[in-house]
Amino acid sequence: DSESRGIPVVGYVPRGLPDFTVALWTPVQGGGRTAATVFAVIAMGFMKHLTVARQLASKGEYEVNPSHELVGLGLTNLCGAAFQGTP
Repeated sequence: DSESRGIPVVGYVPRGLPDFTVALWTPVQGGGRTAATVFAVIAMGFMKHLTVARQLASKGEYEVNPSHELVGLGLTNLCGAAFQGTP
C-alpha cells in the first residue's frame, strides 16, 4: 500500500489511452469571424516551431526542410487532437 509507506495518492488514474474522438469533432461556431485570428495564430506557431528547428539544426549540423516540418507539425497536432493529447 503506497499511503502506508508515505507516498501520497492523488486518486484514480485510468489505464491505457484515451478514447479516439474524431466522431465528436464539430465545426467552430462563428468560424468566419475568427478565421483571420486563427490563421495568424497558426502562422506564428509554425514560425516559432521552425525557428527552434533551425536553431537545433545549426547545432547538430543538419538542414531543416520547412515543408517536412509543416507536415510533421500537422500530423502531430492531428494525432494529439484525436487522442485528447495535451501539449
